[in-house]
Amino acid sequence: MPSGTAARPGRNAQMMSSEKRGIVEFFLNVFKLQMNLSGRAGQYRPISGEDGAADQIFELRVQAEDQWITRRMTISPLGEQSGSKSKCFKVIYDDMIVVKIPPSPVTDFSRYLESIQAEREIARHLEPEIRCVTPSLSAILRKIPPFSQELDTDFLRFEERCYQKLRILPVFEKYLKIGDGFAFFMNLSRYSFLGQIIAGMHDIREAVRREISAQTEILGNPMLFEEIYGSDGGIFFAMDGLYGSYEDALRELALQYGLPALSSFSRRDWFLSHLAGMPLNPGSEELPDGFIHDLNGLIRRTLEADPGVTDAYRKAMRRHAYRKRFAQNRARMGGVITNLLGNLAVLRSKKTAMRDLKPDNVFIAGDLSGDPFLLETPDSYSIGLIDFETSVVFHPAGGREIPQPMLAGTPSYATVSHLFTNPFLSGMHPSLERILHLQDWHAVNNMIYNVVTGRQMNAEAGRLMPLMIREMKASRGANLSGEDLYRKYSALFWRTALGEFTRKVALHHRLLADVRVQIPRSVREMLSDEIGCSGSAVGAWIRTLLERSEEHTSELQSRQVISY
Repeated sequence: MPSGTAARPGRNAQMMSSEKRGIVEFFLNVFKLQMNLSGRAGQYRPISGEDGAADQIFELRVQAEDQWITRRMTISPLGEQSGSKSKCFKVIYDDMIVVKIPPSPVTDFSRYLESIQAEREIARHLEPEIRCVTPSLSAILRKIPPFSQELDTDFLRFEERCYQKLRILPVFEKYLKIGDGFAFFMNLSRYSFLGQIIAGMHDIREAVRREISAQTEILGNPMLFEEIYGSDGGIFFAMDGLYGSYEDALRELALQYGLPALSSFSRRDWFLSHLAGMPLNPGSEELPDGFIHDLNGLIRRTLEADPGVTDAYRKAMRRHAYRKRFAQNRARMGGVITNLLGNLAVLRSKKTAMRDLKPDNVFIAGDLSGDPFLLETPDSYSIGLIDFETSVVFHPAGGREIPQPMLAGTPSYATVSHLFTNPFLSGMHPSLERILHLQDWHAVNNMIYNVVTGRQMNAEAGRLMPLMIREMKASRGANLSGEDLYRKYSALFWRTALGEFTRKVALHHRLLADVRVQIPRSVREMLSDEIGCSGSAVGAWIRTLLERSEEHTSELQSRQVISY
């Protein structure tokens, strides 16, 4: 979006990716328009986080007369980036917006509107069973004068008004462009991404700090320590020895500064705060700054004297904090999984494949701020979907052929079949519909593991996908058939995925077994049908192998007769 005066990044912002830089500059220009300062000098600089990190905060600055007006925005990438599909970013600017940048710039406005309409058609097909959010013109134009002056609470009415104004005055199309092409904007201000929910369930950093800092009564009490944290294998007594050394050195330090006797609580609190990663700051206590500086150095040297003990103690705290957090979230995990499976059953009944299901493409359709226990009751909320770029309805409007979807997916949630066309897959498998549906099945399976453990299921298999794409491009001039490539990649991918699945399920089997999931009737029916389909497919595969074996045996016998 042109601004009249070029935005100038601060020195720390110059290493950003081109997509992120374009988005930040776009919202800087939105800020200028909102302040009626278009054409004035503008700057931006990161004030929190690093490029690629979650929730990087930028300060936007616009010059107004002899002063600078400032505000903040937050941006973070969504999901793994793949060169074959759009890159998505979460932006918090007044509310939460998803910004999608196509891999190749879309410069034709009619084609841009067609893309929005195509996603909206799939969303209408899935609603009301699944709530959907698709790109819209009003998601961003509602923030920009003159559109914001006509803001309407009715979404469809305001969306149509934006469209009509753009048809009459094409000059406003620039408000939808980032760089050389149009960007897609989705308003998710009312919802939370499942990825955010999962991260919150498994982020125990603050819980560990609180756990360690709260041990002022436990330090020096082995019975109480064992009652709470279990048998520690000597960790408590080793840490108690370090604490004794610290107290001896602290008495000498206090004498050097002429300080009166220090309370037992303060001595323990300082030690535990440092152990939790929160050393004292000068001025935080009614003590000389020099003493606080030397105190931090003393505690650091004490803990570094035996790093094995310190690390083991912190690990014991992390294990305990994780067990507590898991127990608190176990019912929430079960509720989320119930709704993920329910969505999978709806997609199957609606003859639709999303083909890029992942935590950053699904959201919680419910008010989490109003009910902190909402996730524990799956019937009280649903899981919605965004980003239909790779989606396909199997037989839209009564058509016989399945439209060709984009050959793309997110590596950690995709399969080899994501890289091959419909005609090819139809020649390799009895049912194209089933293969496309199983792409979503595979993704949901990985998401379930992610919900319970906070970790990726297919990290190793996912890393094979970019390698396969490069090899496919390189092999186009070689004498390798598509069937040879497909069989080669499938064998490698599924062997890796199966090994990873077996190891990780065994590693986290207790956590997985502890989560209770309600299985709705629609899901039970889907599972029953899938078992039948799998049995039929295995039976057909065995019959094919037997037929090939008989043909091979007959051929050998014929050769023997001829040789005689």
